[in-house]
Amino acid sequence: MKYKLLTFFSALLLLTSLFGCNQNNESTNQLDNVEKINYQQTTNSDVTYYIRKKFDSVSDVKAIVYDKELIVAIKATTFQQINEQSIEKKVKKSLEEQFNFKEINVSSDQKIFIEINKIHQSPENLEKKFNHIKKLLKDNA
Repeated sequence: MKYKLLTFFSALLLLTSLFGCNQNNESTNQLDNVEKINYQQTTNSDVTYYIRKKFDSVSDVKAIVYDKELIVAIKATTFQQINEQSIEKKVKKSLEEQFNFKEINVSSDQKIFIEINKIHQSPENLEKKFNHIKKLLKDNA
């Protein structure tokens, strides 16, 4: 009788551990798919996080990525607003060294900041809105 109980519990323990390991692998695969879908958002987050940590003179950052192109809008702190142009250049140079994008644009223009914020709130027609922002950047230059 003890032998049958010992065999039964051993088999039960073996089956439980096998099924437990199998379920863990499936959840890992699901997480990989989520990361692939959210690649663009992660890139935006990475860029904004990097700028906020590296530059104390930047009070707020918005970034948008489309087709391996990056547009970043920055707001300088109150005391650094006089130096916005030089901050833009430093941020752009640092981003070019840190990230691999086909094109990087950095602006401290309030209009660009507002337009990127609109895209974050409503991402429909992303290509059209992105091209509109690129046009605004060229007009300001």
